Amino acid sequence: MPELQFYPPKPTHVATTINNGNSSTAAINIFGTTMVAIDLPASMDGTTLYIQGSIDDGTSFKRINDDAGNDYGITYNTTSSSRLYYINPAFFVGFDQIILEADSNQTAARSINIKVAAI
Repeated sequence: MPELQFYPPKPTHVATTINNGNSSTAAINIFGTTMVAIDLPASMDGTTLYIQGSIDDGTSFKRINDDAGNDYGITYNTTSSSRLYYINPAFFVGFDQIILEADSNQTAARSINIKVAAI
């Protein structure tokens, strides 16, 4: 008897940019998915990337908090090569859109890649 095999949907790559002189990306639509990984360039200015979320179709955004009530942030090392970071997907379930916010304005455009997966 043949086996029924289930293959979960393949995670999707999303490219975004923090423009020169800015600290955040444009809104990224993740409806029906959750962020699972992020690839940051070595040239990022600052030391922390925060994630803002929207539950009202992008009308308003607020920083997402962790279980302790702290802003959910990724602390990155600016002296090494680009880094790939695992993201706890539980923190992003239910958000329509997100914005990635660096703690400093960027001195050049920064390309950022994220992976989102169906929930």
